[in-house]
Amino acid sequence: MSVIMYSRRLYPFDELEAIRNQINHAFEPVMRTFTQEPHSSAFQHSFPLELSESASHYTLQASLPGVDPNSIDVQASPKSLNLSFEKPAPTPEKEDILHLSEIRYGKFRRTLEFGSPVVSDNIQAEYRHGILTLTIPKEGAQQEKTVKVNIKTS
Repeated sequence: MSVIMYSRRLYPFDELEAIRNQINHAFEPVMRTFTQEPHSSAFQHSFPLELSESASHYTLQASLPGVDPNSIDVQASPKSLNLSFEKPAPTPEKEDILHLSEIRYGKFRRTLEFGSPVVSDNIQAEYRHGILTLTIPKEGAQQEKTVKVNIKTS
């Protein structure tokens, strides 16, 4: 009976490098947010959402202050929902000097996947005081199709 010995050299700095890479990877999205320009793709998904679920439906609220309701596009299928809109930047007067700009402009898009199939052609939407509220009824299995959701303003 022969015994095969396996020997591995230990390089302590390899372990430290692996830890450093893991930390960098964990903080990469946060650092990208602070270092990239406000109009870059890092900010495309930067509008807040709140999603709750009951036995019969999902309720999605999106905070969209200053967004023209006519620019909001909601596309739904039994498995997912796409929410997009455009918020154009105002054109400053020639003599104006911009000192600070923290308001985000441009095209925004979010996609949500549902845990339970939904009735995509029966979604109710309301936009009031800068908040878009979608009531999304649940259902068992349904045919795969995508529909445009009309938004009511008050």
